Amino acid sequence: MDKRKVGALILSMGLAAGLLSGCTVEQDTTEIVTDTKKPATMATTQVEEEQKKVEKKTFAAGKHVYFKRYYNAKHKYAEDIMGGQITIPEGYEILDIENFTEKYGYGSQTGGFDVWFINNQEVEVEPIYNATYETYDYSEPGRVTEVLKEEKGPELKLTP
Repeated sequence: MDKRKVGALILSMGLAAGLLSGCTVEQDTTEIVTDTKKPATMATTQVEEEQKKVEKKTFAAGKHVYFKRYYNAKHKYAEDIMGGQITIPEGYEILDIENFTEKYGYGSQTGGFDVWFINNQEVEVEPIYNATYETYDYSEPGRVTEVLKEEKGPELKLTP
């Protein structure tokens, strides 16, 4: 037989064996059964703890700093990008812009930019769940709390 035919036959046999074998995973149902048997007080305690973690927080001007990561376009080098746009949330200003690098082959290239924001007005921030750290944090912009100022109205005069 020709070497190519033998190679093709071995390759097709390997692929067929891989497709026919499949993968199976046996699930241990004992953990699921024990989870459903937990008392109801345990579940309410967990809900109460979650509600305690998710409290809004008020930050004075200059006290809330967070960053937003802007990635370069897919399959583009940083030197090829000639423009972009950053939206500044109400009550914030840009504190700093710095680039971050990513591994590219044996070296690295600019993967995008981290834009750091700081509040210039008092804001109320709602925490969000950060899956990377598995906790709640204040890494999103807040809502400006409006401070009501009393303004003097027109003075009334008695006319005789």
